[in-house]
Amino acid sequence: MVSNKPVRFAELDALRGVAAVFIVIFHFTKILPEPKLLKLGVTGVDLFFIISGFVILMTLEKTSNWKDFVVSRLSRLYPTYWVCVTLTALLICINLAYFDKSSYKALGWEYVTNMTMFQQYFRVHDLDAPYWTMLVEMLFYFFMLGLFLLKKLKHIEMIGAIILIPTFIYSTPYFNNHFRLIHNYTGFYLPLINHFPLFLSGIVFYKIKFEKPLPARYLLLAACFICQLFLYDDGGRSWNYISFPRYAV
Repeated sequence: MVSNKPVRFAELDALRGVAAVFIVIFHFTKILPEPKLLKLGVTGVDLFFIISGFVILMTLEKTSNWKDFVVSRLSRLYPTYWVCVTLTALLICINLAYFDKSSYKALGWEYVTNMTMFQQYFRVHDLDAPYWTMLVEMLFYFFMLGLFLLKKLKHIEMIGAIILIPTFIYSTPYFNNHFRLIHNYTGFYLPLINHFPLFLSGIVFYKIKFEKPLPARYLLLAACFICQLFLYDDGGRSWNYISFPRYAV
């Protein structure tokens, strides 16, 4: 079972707050031409994914039963998500009442599929743009749960390093240009690949904090950083709003 006395780290809560503020500022200013520096808030999503890598490994290492992990994750995400999707749908309904009542039927299907978090696989757009992150999070949970069930979490860094190799290949312009169909299908059905280095870096930060700050771990962090830079224009949203140099910084 998950420990009854979960440890909270003020640093993580602070970083969550920073990421949330970044994202809120970004969404309130993204349609404005200036100031461009506020567009850097789009990278708050990257920070959330890094934090998720840290927290999920910490949670699983304190968990003895996979059911506890599943229940804790689903109960943490879905209720709040369902409320947000429902409020979004209601606001869209109000808007349609004035402009396009014929779209009510389509909205019903969009609402139902959005409630699953897997609307992308139904080829249905997100009722609210930020919902795309939920599928990425869920796929990461499945990945980590799979390693937990296989009792391979102790090898997570080695497994992550191995996965970085095809991820890097996928991220290169050569692969995109010469294997476009495979690249597009991979990005659509496995969007986690576009952000995997971020989650892995969170895992490595966890290992550095609670085990040893080995040189190999810092090298793995560097590899995650480089790989994520190559993924700059794949799957995420940063490339729509900030330049590559700013994203790198």
